[in-house]
Amino acid sequence: MEDGTKKTQSTVAFQQSAKRFTQALYPSDIKYNFVEGRQDADKFKVYVVYRISVTNNTTHNLPDLYKETALQLTSLTETFDSYRYELNKDDIDDNDRASEIAKWNSNGNIATYKIDGSGKKFETGLYKGETESTYIQFKVTDQFLGDIAHLSQEEKDKIYENSPCFAKANGYHWYTRYDKNWKDKNEYNHRTKDNDEISGSIGIIWTLAANRKISGVVFEDSKVDELEGENSTSRKDERIGNGKFDNEEKTVSDVIVSLMDAETKSVAKKYNGDLTKGEDGKWRAVSKDAIVKVEENGNYEIPDIVPGRYYLKFTYGNGETEYTDINGNKVNIATKINGQENPIKSYLYKSTILTGAANNANSENEKTWFLQSIEEGAYSVALDVDSVINYRLDDNNINTELNYENTKNLTSSTISAQSPNMNLQFEYISDTEIDANLINDPTKVNPLRTNCTGMSFGIIERPHVNITLKKTIKNIKLTLQNGTTIINGNPNDETVSPNVARINDSNSKLELDPTYIYGSNAIVTYTLSAHNESELDYASEKYYKYGINTDDSGNPLEPIETKVTKIIDYINNQNASYDNQSENVIFYRGEKTDYFSEEVINANKNYKQEIFMPDVGLLPECYDRERSSTEEYEFTVNNLLSNSDGILGWESYSEIIGISNITLTPQYECRSGSYIVGNKDTQEADTANATVSIYTSTGENKNLMIYCISGAALIIVACGVILIKKFVIKNK
Repeated sequence: MEDGTKKTQSTVAFQQSAKRFTQALYPSDIKYNFVEGRQDADKFKVYVVYRISVTNNTTHNLPDLYKETALQLTSLTETFDSYRYELNKDDIDDNDRASEIAKWNSNGNIATYKIDGSGKKFETGLYKGETESTYIQFKVTDQFLGDIAHLSQEEKDKIYENSPCFAKANGYHWYTRYDKNWKDKNEYNHRTKDNDEISGSIGIIWTLAANRKISGVVFEDSKVDELEGENSTSRKDERIGNGKFDNEEKTVSDVIVSLMDAETKSVAKKYNGDLTKGEDGKWRAVSKDAIVKVEENGNYEIPDIVPGRYYLKFTYGNGETEYTDINGNKVNIATKINGQENPIKSYLYKSTILTGAANNANSENEKTWFLQSIEEGAYSVALDVDSVINYRLDDNNINTELNYENTKNLTSSTISAQSPNMNLQFEYISDTEIDANLINDPTKVNPLRTNCTGMSFGIIERPHVNITLKKTIKNIKLTLQNGTTIINGNPNDETVSPNVARINDSNSKLELDPTYIYGSNAIVTYTLSAHNESELDYASEKYYKYGINTDDSGNPLEPIETKVTKIIDYINNQNASYDNQSENVIFYRGEKTDYFSEEVINANKNYKQEIFMPDVGLLPECYDRERSSTEEYEFTVNNLLSNSDGILGWESYSEIIGISNITLTPQYECRSGSYIVGNKDTQEADTANATVSIYTSTGENKNLMIYCISGAALIIVACGVILIKKFVIKNK
């Protein structure tokens, strides 16, 4: 049918008596025939094979007088209803049966068996008690198939009142007469008159089965701490599911499910309209693309399909890509997790691993693997297509920077996953079960399973990448205009200078005599620490598909590392200058448009800016705490003091604006290049700040002043704004 291969529907057993049998047909199979342009060679065909048996049951033997020798046929015919049947000799799998069926020819509604030269006992004679059989095959006519799908039950019952066919055998018996009184011999052969025998009628009542369909549920697989079976190691530091739909898990809607033709790689058809009869009296049907949209409850159903080789394709996205539905409407693929208002970010998701029947699917079991899936429940049956997996696991990805522009481009993509090939037969029942039924009970009609359930699909978030940033003040050096250095050291060291007060690692305060300020030069050394707090992920196809985190020899895989490729630093002094202090950091001098939106660029344009380019890979901390999960980068800022009025100092802000890894996984929680200086709503884990405040000396109760200012500064750090007033607490 759909793929041009021969299919066999389960049949009723052969019978020889006047009985009626019932056989169900699928409406979609019938409608398939009547789509305009359907060639006869591609049509769904219903064949009925009858076995005709002739037995010599004579009892006319008189001892010592008459002895029946043999029954010999002169003709064997089959009269059939040409409205329902036409003689047919095609598509016969059994060679012996095929040779018999080939001996029939028809004239009108009567088929005649060619006895002469048949080599059968019809020709040579049947002895007492012997039986000889032959076969005849009919094809149900297209007209009658259309009527089955359209006529009322009352109209069909009227048709079934008459037998569709019956066999008639004409023949005679040879007898030997024994008579010793006859001259010259005592044995004579006699032939009886020709006689007709008519078989009982066998009627088949054709009914319509429920629609054949494929169905399942789409779900978000939950992270598990341990897998069952051979991969049952601890997975608490990974983001991996068990590959099946559990009751407490959330369903997913607005996924597009397509039934694909495995031969042409195009969308298959479904046949679900009413049959209509044209002016020429012929039935006509229409087909539609077998594409459906997953409902809000996560369920989907593709009805009215015909046998063929297929695979299922699941397409999910964030709402920025359109597809054309079965009615020709443009619809966005805006996949949503149940209970969430906004669509998913598809680049942060992947297909969950295979752990059910689809895990063992191959070209040898295309007819059976999905039958097991029907029995086992809602296991995921599809994986992201190879092009997506290969793209996400390419070693060259380490050279692709994930910045504002590249991450934005990722968001507009959709992802497709597909199941293994499914060679669908007429019923969802294996050949083994059909054969077993025939052996155990030849009269048993095989069950009709009309719904291929369990064709489910699960998605799961990709392993989270979380690179955090911390900024500390490592050294402050203050040199007066006359060249005298009065401060040079780490503000955490209380012995550095009485003029320095540490508020915390990222905030320090200098108190100076007003006469020292003008013309002095301050050099502040900062340390940026990037820390990899990501979940484990492996650049392995087997891990992506099946959750296997070992190589072919069983050795543990090395997890992927993430590089920090760009960090921007802002300072609120346009006259400041930067100097590099670390070998692992160089300055970036290229365009900035790939790293920020126009809004961010305009908002931060009044700040002195410098972009650093570190290039060190970081392994996740959870993998091995003894190995590097943190990298530090040092740089200095030179500031020339020129004002002694009020509060002086520098506010310094940093953000990670570029990373890279083999799997092209961007930061999970942080939006690269989104930080607007001073806007706490844009502060994320990949941003950090540090502040150096300078105050003119009051000379009274410095220790109390430092304590109070420190408390205020802690509040200020939380707000991201410095607002410290000079005041004096007098002794009581």
